[in-house]
Amino acid sequence: MTKVISVMGKDGVGKSTTTINLGVAFGRKGKKVIVVDASPLGDTATCLLPLSIKLEGKIKDMVLYESTEQNVKIIDSIDFERLIRPFDSLDLYFGLIGLLEYFNFENYDYIIIDTPSEGYAKSSVFLAADTLIVPVESSSSLRTLPGVFSKIEKRKNVKEDADTYHMKRIGGVDNTFILLTSFDSTTQTGKHILKVIGRYGKTVLDTKIPMDVSFKESATFDETIFSYNPNCKGAEAYMALADELISKLEIEN
Repeated sequence: MTKVISVMGKDGVGKSTTTINLGVAFGRKGKKVIVVDASPLGDTATCLLPLSIKLEGKIKDMVLYESTEQNVKIIDSIDFERLIRPFDSLDLYFGLIGLLEYFNFENYDYIIIDTPSEGYAKSSVFLAADTLIVPVESSSSLRTLPGVFSKIEKRKNVKEDADTYHMKRIGGVDNTFILLTSFDSTTQTGKHILKVIGRYGKTVLDTKIPMDVSFKESATFDETIFSYNPNCKGAEAYMALADELISKLEIEN
């Protein structure tokens, strides 16, 4: 069954970095992936769109583009906003589902969405995704977690109501995971985060994305961590994250 993953939270915590590099890691493990750039910043699409498309301009009737990475296709942020609204004739829940059904999402293993921090698109993604990944990279992002989990509980109720009226849905069991990003256990901030994050138990992923200068350098050249420096610790961490999620989402479920 196709897994639809929303990478969500406030801006600046590694949402785009995680969306891009987790999608590429899945692709390198032989999974078929669609990466959706629903963020108005457009960083994910900028990184994954081939240079020829960026230079020549996007083709109007081709909105599911081949990316620069194997097994990964990309829907960019402009097309996402334009395409999702016609599918909203019923409700927000069906907005993203309608769009993905249009692209035969069942032919893919993973749909990974760079989710905006607010607005219409966030609501649609939030309702339709079956798996949520919440990056945490600082004490300030830690403080947002209670609010995030409160919204997740409300979302479950809305989804249950929606499922009462609609036969089709994406995904099965809901999963929510916390991902530590830009993590350094030797710093006081890192130690504090580890202490506080313990209260969330198994929701916290075992894989931690370390601080790695290659992330900033690769972003400067609009490259993934794998095309820029495939042997760095950041690339290794995202491959490990893909393995952990495959285990949790495919094997355990």
